[in-house]
Amino acid sequence: MASFSDDKVGGMHKASSFQVSLDVAAGCPLRPEGKTETSLYAILQRRPRQILAWEQLWYATTDAMLVFFNSSHSSPFSKTLMNNIQNKLKDKRHLRVELAVSPPAPDRRRQRQQQPAYHLRPERPSSRSAQNFSTTQLTVKVVHFSRALTSTSRAPCRELVTFTRTHPGSCPLLEASAASRFTMAHSDPSASKVVDIGLSEEFAVPSHVEEVKKLMAEFAERHGSAGRRVVLITSGGTKVPLESRTVRFLDNFSSGRRGASSAEYFLDSGYAVIFLHRHRSLYPYTRLYTGVNLLDSLRLETSKEDAGQVLVDQNALPNIANILKRYQAVKVAGLLLPVEFNTLSEYLHLLKAAAQALSSIGSKAMFYLAAAVSDFYIPAYEMPEHKIQSSNGPLQISMKMVPKMLSPLVKDWAPKAFVTSFKLETDPSILLERARRALETYNHQAVVANVLDTRRGYVVVVTKDTQQELVLTDEEVQKEVEIEDRIVSNLTAAHSQFMSQQI
Repeated sequence: MASFSDDKVGGMHKASSFQVSLDVAAGCPLRPEGKTETSLYAILQRRPRQILAWEQLWYATTDAMLVFFNSSHSSPFSKTLMNNIQNKLKDKRHLRVELAVSPPAPDRRRQRQQQPAYHLRPERPSSRSAQNFSTTQLTVKVVHFSRALTSTSRAPCRELVTFTRTHPGSCPLLEASAASRFTMAHSDPSASKVVDIGLSEEFAVPSHVEEVKKLMAEFAERHGSAGRRVVLITSGGTKVPLESRTVRFLDNFSSGRRGASSAEYFLDSGYAVIFLHRHRSLYPYTRLYTGVNLLDSLRLETSKEDAGQVLVDQNALPNIANILKRYQAVKVAGLLLPVEFNTLSEYLHLLKAAAQALSSIGSKAMFYLAAAVSDFYIPAYEMPEHKIQSSNGPLQISMKMVPKMLSPLVKDWAPKAFVTSFKLETDPSILLERARRALETYNHQAVVANVLDTRRGYVVVVTKDTQQELVLTDEEVQKEVEIEDRIVSNLTAAHSQFMSQQI
């Protein structure tokens, strides 16, 4: 555990140290394409927008990220040192750079004589500092006396938090510190605590989140105590606003079909369902009869004596009656709890609330994360308040990576639950490799891998030990068999096995 604090010693801040592991991926150029700079130092100088100063703290969000302290009088990271680092990286796969900065001395003449001491040496891939990473690395260790930190330091801190999300494994975890708001924790590529910091700071908390969390906790406790399993299903896409007073936003094609149909099959399998879905996306039971489909199944007969009556088309009646019967049984038993979201921020906060609510029932809980969550967003503090004007010319948008919620969900919020994520790709050749990588990264139980063009008739359920293809035949497609029936059947069996192993 390494940390940065602002404890004082005799009017000065006592020495603090931290260690940061940085990705310098094999083959990744250390200079921007088309540029002539030959040193990291020069690259940093040419990218001022990506370099932030915060009291004595400097860091840069470049291809090879550097995190270091400036001394009070001169930067210990000189151009010579930058060149030395780059030259060493040409020949070594792993490199450790240790920098010690002497504390300010009372005597200025003595202070000027003190020089930062550093040395470079190869770092073996199997060493403790590199055990979590597979790419070439640069590790910087800094010891420094810092001046008092001010309360105006939050924006740069937020930037560093964002960087750790977008570059998993490149930095140790960050966690909030009551004193300095900046603490480095043990190295972990999942960065679960980073998410907790940035979630409330960068995504507006819905006003109803605590109320909904209470409802979900009561729902889970009621069914869990009765011995029933509870599944949280996320469904539909997330809306990403481009303005605070939203006129324009980014969205995706998800209709919520998979989540809605899966909810029905989980209910048929004896589960209670929390259905976290996008506003106006498809809903269990009503999904087959929406809009014109429903109106075409009804007929209005009027007479002079009354306003008329609505009759159901006889051809559609058996199917509608069956759906209505199933829905009413679920409603009477209180097995379905719908929760709506609209924007990305609402989804993230409600997912966290749901996970914490379900943690009380342990392994009886399952997460079925079928929602199409945006990978990019614009932080609230960078978003224009009013409508973006077309008179300003072509629109250029810079978006940040959305934090991966799977890691804190698995590790912190509901560590005993059975968790299933989804992996959608357009290239079949990378599908299984990406699914296995997700399992290794987040350490959850299953990934439902599917390709965009064939997702309604073919998926692969990947676990740590198995991969099972689920395929619909042409005959089954004609009979309107749904692939979600097979997915749910597979996962409920896996959940049963998972629960038996937890006893």
